[in-house]
Amino acid sequence: MPKKRILPYIILGILDQNPGSTGKFITNQFKNEIGEFWKASHSQIYPELKKMVEDNWIKQTSDSNNEKEKYYHLTNLGKEKLNSWIDLPIT
Repeated sequence: MPKKRILPYIILGILDQNPGSTGKFITNQFKNEIGEFWKASHSQIYPELKKMVEDNWIKQTSDSNNEKEKYYHLTNLGKEKLNSWIDLPIT
């Protein structure tokens, strides 16, 4: 049985604590804050963000002054997914 992916849930947790974060901020969280516990690279994070937007777990917005900068926010579904994951017993 394939191992369950954990990265999207960690990203949801980061966004829950830091709404409106950029991909760069999320990547830096892995480098600076949680890198001792969990590793994820730029090449893993950005495709995961794209998939999470497609799955409606998060929404992406941009600033009209800088269309290249993307900001990510939890959707209601994303919040539900995060809470369900947190409530799972550790096995």
